[in-house]
Amino acid sequence: MQGENSIDIISIIRKFYRYRYGVVIILILVLLSTHFYIKRVNPIYLSSILIDVGDSERSDIKSLFPNSNVVNIDRESQLEYDTTILKSRHVINEVLNKIDFSKRFFVDEGWRYHEFYKKEIPFKIEFKNINPTHTSYQFILEPIDSDSFAFNLEGEEREIYRYGEEIKRALFNIKVDKKESIKPDRIKYLVKIETNRAILTSYILGNLSIKTEANRLLKISYEDSIPKRTEDIITQLVDSYQEYRLNSGQRKDREQIAILDRKIGLMENKLKKIGEKLKKYKSKNSELLALGLEESIFSAITDKDHQLATISLQLESIKATENLIKRDKYSILLLENSDIKTGDIEQLIKKLRRKREKLILLKRQQSNIYTIIVDNPSYIKMLNRLKKLKHELITLEVEFTRKHPKHQKVQRDIETLEIELERYIEKNIRSYTVDIKNIKQQIKRYLKLLEKNLKIKSKSLKQSLDKKRETINSLPNLTMKLEKLKRDFNTNENSYKILLQKRVETSISTNYISNIQIVDSATTPISPIKPKKSFIYLSGLILGIILSVIYTSFRVRVDDKVYMENDINRDTFHIISSMEQKIDNAFWMLVAYLEKSNISKKESIIVFITSDSYQEDRTLLLRKLSSNLKSISKRVLIIDFDIYNPQLKKEFNIDSELGLSNILTTRQQISAINIDECIYNLHVNIDILPSGPIVNHSSKLLFNSKIEDLLDSLSKNYDYILINSAPMGKYPITDILLQYVDTLLIVIKLKKSSIKLCEKLTACNHIEKIAFVTK
Repeated sequence: MQGENSIDIISIIRKFYRYRYGVVIILILVLLSTHFYIKRVNPIYLSSILIDVGDSERSDIKSLFPNSNVVNIDRESQLEYDTTILKSRHVINEVLNKIDFSKRFFVDEGWRYHEFYKKEIPFKIEFKNINPTHTSYQFILEPIDSDSFAFNLEGEEREIYRYGEEIKRALFNIKVDKKESIKPDRIKYLVKIETNRAILTSYILGNLSIKTEANRLLKISYEDSIPKRTEDIITQLVDSYQEYRLNSGQRKDREQIAILDRKIGLMENKLKKIGEKLKKYKSKNSELLALGLEESIFSAITDKDHQLATISLQLESIKATENLIKRDKYSILLLENSDIKTGDIEQLIKKLRRKREKLILLKRQQSNIYTIIVDNPSYIKMLNRLKKLKHELITLEVEFTRKHPKHQKVQRDIETLEIELERYIEKNIRSYTVDIKNIKQQIKRYLKLLEKNLKIKSKSLKQSLDKKRETINSLPNLTMKLEKLKRDFNTNENSYKILLQKRVETSISTNYISNIQIVDSATTPISPIKPKKSFIYLSGLILGIILSVIYTSFRVRVDDKVYMENDINRDTFHIISSMEQKIDNAFWMLVAYLEKSNISKKESIIVFITSDSYQEDRTLLLRKLSSNLKSISKRVLIIDFDIYNPQLKKEFNIDSELGLSNILTTRQQISAINIDECIYNLHVNIDILPSGPIVNHSSKLLFNSKIEDLLDSLSKNYDYILINSAPMGKYPITDILLQYVDTLLIVIKLKKSSIKLCEKLTACNHIEKIAFVTK
C-alpha cells in the first residue's frame, strides 16, 4: 500500500511539474489578486471595555413592604437587561449626540478611500436637510485657496464658493467653514452625510457586540475603520449607559420616597388622634385612676416597651447597614439615627475608603505604567528612569541599528524596568486588596457583635416585661383601658419611627452613584483585526493550489500527450531514451535489449515498429537499427507495412514498383510466388520489402491469410524482420498484425505522441514491448 501511495504522489508531482508554468502563473495571479484585495479593503480596528454591572438588589419597596408585588431579578436576567439597555436606541442616540457620525470625510488614495476623523477634518460643516424623505447626500469639496473652495454635487457642475457662504439647494442648505489654514493642495474630499438616525443607529449596532465574561462582567466591543473613533464610541456608549442606570435608579428611589412620605403622613394623623383620645381619657377619669403601684408598673412597662422598640429599631438599622455593605455601600447614617455609637466603625469605614481610592488609582496605573497616577516616590523614581532609558533608546536608533550592543542593552534594561514596575503595582494591588478584605471583615464582625449585644439586651427586657405583665393582670379594668391606649400610642409611635428610618435609608441610596464599575477601560487600538493578512494570503494560496489542481486535472484530461518518460508505464514497456545519452548509444542499447530478450529464440526475430502519428520519424529508427544489426552480422529485412501512406520507397530511393501489396493480392500461394523479385537490397545484409502499389480498401490487406505464411517463409532467410507499420494512433486497425510478431517497438516523441496508445497496448501481454523515446 505504501508503494502504491508513493507512486501516486510521485505521479501527481510529475503532472504538476509538466504544467508548471501554468501552475506558477495561476498562483502568481491569485496571490496578486489577494494582495490587491487587501490593499483595497479598509482596515477594521476593535476596541473593548470590560464593566462590572454590580449587584442589582436595592432597598426598594419590596424591602420596605413585604407584601409588595415587586419581583426580584436574578443574575442572568439582570445581564440580559443590561445588554438590552446597552443596545437600546436611547443609549445609541446619546452616543450620536456626543459623537457626530452623520458627516464623514474621505480622500481617494487610489486603492481605497481614507477616512478622516476629528482633528484631521479640515472643514466645519453646518448642514440643514429640507426634504425629510431624502436623507443621504454625497458631494466633493476641493480647497482652492485660503478663501475659497470648489463644491461638486453628483449630477451638477463644479462651482466655486467662499468659506462661510451658504449654499442653497432644493433638498438642503449647507455652509462650509475652514477649521484652520488650508493649503491649496487641490485634494478632493468626498463628504458623505446621513441625516437618518435610524440608519446611523443600525450601523453602530451592526458593529457592536456584547458578551458575558463572568458572573457580573460584560465585555463590550466595537469595530470601526478609525482607531480613535472606535475608542470614543465604546467609551461614550458606556458613559451613556451609566447615566441611564443612574437616572433610572434615582427615579425609583424618588418614587419610593414619595410613597414613604404618604405613609408617614397617615401615621402622623393616626398618632395625633390616639394622643388626643388618651389625653381626654386621662382628664375624664383622673380621680378613678390608681396613682400608686399601678402607675409605677405601667410606667415601667411603658419604659421597657420603649427600650424594646429602640432595640428593634437599632437591630433593623444594623440589618439595613449590613445590606448596604453587601451592595458595597458603606454608610453609618442609619446607625447614627438609631443612637448607636459609631466611633470605631466610622474609623474603619474611613480607612476602607482611603484604601479603595488607592486601589482604584493603582489599577489605572496598571493599565498605563507610563503615566504618574500613584503619588509614590519609589514608583516615580523608577518611572523617571524608564523614561530616561526610552529617550536614550530613541537617540541610539538614530545612530545605530537594533542589533548594536548598546541598543540591545538599553532595550533589555527597559524591558527589565517595565517588569519591575508591573510587579511593583501588582504587589501593591494585592496588598491593598488584602487590606480592604480584612477591613470589611472587621466591619462585619463589629456589626455582628453589636447585633449580638442588642439581642441579649432585648431578651433580658422581654423576660422582665413578662413578669410585669403577670403583676398587671390583677389591676382594675379602668387602668387596663388606659394601658391599652398607651400601648396603642407607643406601637404606632414605633411604626412611625421605622418609616422614618426607611425614608432615611432610601435617601442614602439616592446619594450614591451607579454601582457600575469599569474593570478595563477602552484604549485606542494599534493594529487592525481585519483584514487578517496572513489568513487571506493563506486562503489565496489555498485557492491558487485548488485552481492549479483543477487546471492540471483539466489539462491531463484534455491533453493526452507524453511529456516525460515517467508518463509511460514502466511495468509494461521497457523504455530506451535517446535524451539521457547520445543517439548512437541509445540505438546500441536497443540492439542489446533485442538480443538479450530473444536470446533463446532460434528463428528470426520479428519486430513490429509503430508510432502514434507520422511525426515520430520512424525512418531514422529503421536506418540506425538496421545498420547496427548489420554491424553485428545480422541479416535484416525491412517490410513496409504502411499500406495507407508508404514513405520508405521514397526515403530509400527505390525504383521498383513491386512490393508487399503485389504478394498479398495475388491468387497464388506464397510457396509459388517469387518473393525475391519484390525484395530490394539496400546494403549488405539489409534488404527491404516495399509496400508496393496502393490498392483500394487497403485495410483488407491486414486480414489477408498469406501474412503468416509470408513471415514464416522470410524468417528462414533473415535474423531480424522489421515491420514498419502505419501509425496505430491514426490507424488503430493495424494492431491486427501484433499476432504475428515477437516484439513491439513503439516510437514516442515527447509532446507529440499520445499516452492513450501506450495505455491501449498495455493489454498485449504475449509480446515484448519497447518504447523508444525521442525529443
